[in-house]
Amino acid sequence: MERRLREVLRELGYADGEIFLEVTGGGKVAGYIMSEAFRGESQIDRQEQLWAKLRQHLDPDELAQVVAVLTMTPTEVAS
Repeated sequence: MERRLREVLRELGYADGEIFLEVTGGGKVAGYIMSEAFRGESQIDRQEQLWAKLRQHLDPDELAQVVAVLTMTPTEVAS
């Protein structure tokens, strides 16, 4: 599932260097996207937009395998 989620995130316009994912002990996927594209947007808006797009590209069984994907700017990660 990690590979599939990475593929979808690339289709959504995020570069490989912006996508940080890992498989949890339970076999699900978690991680974050670090992108300047999030600058100026609230965390709620970022998450709503991301999950709306993920729902368009992943089926319900695939979505159930995604624990969390944080949305951060490079400045937020460095802080």
